[in-house]
Amino acid sequence: MSQRDMNQCAGIDYKKAESELFRVITEINKLYKDEEKFLVNLEKSQRNWEAQLELDLDLKFPRAGDPMYYGSIFPMCYSGYKTRLTLQRIAFLKEWLIGSREGEVCSGSIMNEYYIKNAKE
Repeated sequence: MSQRDMNQCAGIDYKKAESELFRVITEINKLYKDEEKFLVNLEKSQRNWEAQLELDLDLKFPRAGDPMYYGSIFPMCYSGYKTRLTLQRIAFLKEWLIGSREGEVCSGSIMNEYYIKNAKE
């Protein structure tokens, strides 16, 4: 596999992660549709995460504007790091889709898994 192929694959992997992130957010919005304050906070959280993502990418690759600085592998590395951070965000947000178990007293806005299961049926 050539470097160009690896760079393209890394870009495709990021697009898949990005699509999954949007799918998870859409599902959360549907499930929590009656929780207006939560949804406002989810939107703020997502905007802040997107800003933090860019800052983290800038921190990791401060010379991204000069991609040759990092060599021909840069697109793969950049996309790979962005994918990793996006997958972490997805895992975090999926808590609101999985739900909390009976007895979890610090679940905050996360619905009980029983209600989530019934809402999806």
